[in-house]
Amino acid sequence: GQWTLVAGSGTIVNAASPSTSVTGLGIGVNTFRWTINNGPCTPASTQDDVTIVVFDPNSPVANAGPDQQLCSPPFTTTLQGSTPTFPATGTWTLVSGSGTITNP
Repeated sequence: GQWTLVAGSGTIVNAASPSTSVTGLGIGVNTFRWTINNGPCTPASTQDDVTIVVFDPNSPVANAGPDQQLCSPPFTTTLQGSTPTFPATGTWTLVSGSGTITNP
């Protein structure tokens, strides 16, 4: 068999070994493919992909922005939280009180 890098980054230590190590993985999505050639048999080869997602340990800390006070209707505001670094994601959650988050 043979390992190949399909997307992202990384160095395959022993591309011919079924259980090799990979070094130098980049932050984000890294996809590797294992291909086995079947010689004269049909199908001529088979393959399967594995995806390794590496998160940035230095991604920004969650920050919901400044507190807000609303005095009169309409009681609508825009929340402005910190932007996570891909592949991390952020989600708004109503912790107390009432209201609807239209785009969590």
